[in-house]
Amino acid sequence: MQTAGGHEPARAVHHLVPSEHFDALASGRGGPDAVRLLRTTEYSRRLLLLRSLLDGAARTPGALGPLPSADSAWETLAAAQERAPEEFRELLLHPQVGVWLGHGLRRLRHTAWGDGPLWTDLGHLFAVCAVAALRAGLPLRTTVPVRDGDAMFPALGMARLPGRPRWATAEVVVAAGRLTVEPHRERAGPGPSGPEGDAPGWLGLRRLRARAAGHPVDVWLDDLDPYRELGEPLPPGRIAPDGTARWRAGFGRAFEVLEECDPETAAALAVGLRSLTPVPAPPSGLVRSASSGDAFGGLLCSPPPDPVTFAVTLVHEFQHLKLGALVHLLTLERDDGAARHHAPWRDDPRPLNGLLQGAYAFLGIADFRSRHLDRAPAAGRTFAEFELALVRRQTREAIATLSADPALTAHGRRFLAGMTARLPAGASDPRVRPGVDALAALAAADHRVEWR
Repeated sequence: MQTAGGHEPARAVHHLVPSEHFDALASGRGGPDAVRLLRTTEYSRRLLLLRSLLDGAARTPGALGPLPSADSAWETLAAAQERAPEEFRELLLHPQVGVWLGHGLRRLRHTAWGDGPLWTDLGHLFAVCAVAALRAGLPLRTTVPVRDGDAMFPALGMARLPGRPRWATAEVVVAAGRLTVEPHRERAGPGPSGPEGDAPGWLGLRRLRARAAGHPVDVWLDDLDPYRELGEPLPPGRIAPDGTARWRAGFGRAFEVLEECDPETAAALAVGLRSLTPVPAPPSGLVRSASSGDAFGGLLCSPPPDPVTFAVTLVHEFQHLKLGALVHLLTLERDDGAARHHAPWRDDPRPLNGLLQGAYAFLGIADFRSRHLDRAPAAGRTFAEFELALVRRQTREAIATLSADPALTAHGRRFLAGMTARLPAGASDPRVRPGVDALAALAAADHRVEWR
């Protein structure tokens, strides 16, 4: 963001993807340095989206309703970026800020809808301004939207203002390192290092902690932010203290598994992962997880039953996040988007980009399963062998389908070659017993026949 000249055109930066990072990512890997590159490029993208949202709001009559002007938001954000660039960068890279930017722009362009007036979504801009000012140590007085009596401040917490209309506003003052809402509900601290506790009229965001490569891993456990999922804004879904304790224990144990099996992936996750949104478990009892290209660094997950499943879920969604960030930089396919391909793990046909995303996620899972197999306890060894054999077959089949599609670009074919090289050449693994491998082959064939 430029800090002078108002809305003059911003200087563009062209990012280059070094070959070593591209090839590492193509192989399903990509260590901390590759993830730092993706975070840098995603920051540029967020700046562009923020500028587009500000410009769109300024051009749209009534877009911000009773809230301040887009120009006032620009001035606050530019000053915060200049005063505390790293804090500003972390705030803009917060996954829920990315979801909000995407949703707000889609509302401006009439490709998404909300249950409230346009300003109730676009006005979240001023909550971002308040947090940016707090982190930068800048004084600010502004107005934020209130949704069902709640005002969310991203990467900080939620003020609760009962007795309000469904859509309302609240005055916010940032001064002397404190954020005050109308004026009796305060939150001390400059952001991530501040206290997590609740207080009358305030719910603080909680955190999950672990260690990777000798360094702490610090991730938001976000059950508050209306933009924590991938669709329309949601009310808060506060987890009980015992549930929070289970999430914290499970997260720590999952990272212990990753550290033991794959220290590089654990270190990469430590660099890139910023938030986990808990979601209800589906009736099937399987783990439900999701991620979005809008929300680099964030994932959604239902409670995993054990540390290995938790580790697999982290690997799975982080693969999606890495590929999502890469396709913001490079075009890997030029497809019409028609859902026509068989995905060996789904019952519905998939477009080319969906199959590529799935194959890339399963490539990461196959790599983890292979690394974990020799560490599997005796009681779970058969299941571990089956999972490895099945996921490799599924990934190999998907890669063969992708290879035959002419819509892949030159970059896409190079990427696919890296994926192919990562899989073992043979059809089976000597560590997998023949009977178990035969069951995996039967399961894969059964899925394809049923799909047809």
